[in-house]
Amino acid sequence: MMKSNLGNVKGFTLIEVISVVIVLGILAFFAFWAIGHFIAKFDEIEKYSSLQEQAYIAVNQMKRGVVVGQNGNYEFYGIAGSAEVQLGYTSPGNPIPSNEITCFMGSDTGVPTNDRVKFYFDDNVVKYQYYYGTQVKTGVLFPKVADEGIEVTKLEFKYLHKNSNETINSKAFVYLTLEAKIETENKKTPPRTVTYKTGISIGG
Repeated sequence: MMKSNLGNVKGFTLIEVISVVIVLGILAFFAFWAIGHFIAKFDEIEKYSSLQEQAYIAVNQMKRGVVVGQNGNYEFYGIAGSAEVQLGYTSPGNPIPSNEITCFMGSDTGVPTNDRVKFYFDDNVVKYQYYYGTQVKTGVLFPKVADEGIEVTKLEFKYLHKNSNETINSKAFVYLTLEAKIETENKKTPPRTVTYKTGISIGG
């Protein structure tokens, strides 16, 4: 007859069970904290990447131009392709930067026309307004999505001229600075910022 081994089996005491539950609870807490921290950090990196990408695209749109036109007939209106530019409240040779620039497009002969595009800083965003024949359109250039938390902190245009009597036309230069920021999830951490600077040749 086989002897029962049940007498050798020991059960868990209440203290041991409670200890295991406490340890598992601590491990679960740190696991959830780590996952939450990772998700928040990933979201922050994703938003910062969007900030960099949108700012870069905005600078290039101001430089190369926004698309205007209709019915398959499109053009790019921007600083580089303009015949002349005007900076708000400044003049050639004036070292004071402006937060807006108006670019007048040239005709086939290079003579400036009334068709134009203006890039300007308003209410912490970069806006544009263009006149293309009878078409007039105003919109936000940067940021593209308002609820992303991106805030433009600086938009500056500055003439790069030696003499104050120089004409602001082909072969002249404009210096563009764009700065923006986005808040982080941790309010104790400084906001993420981005700065783009570039010199642009007018008419080229």
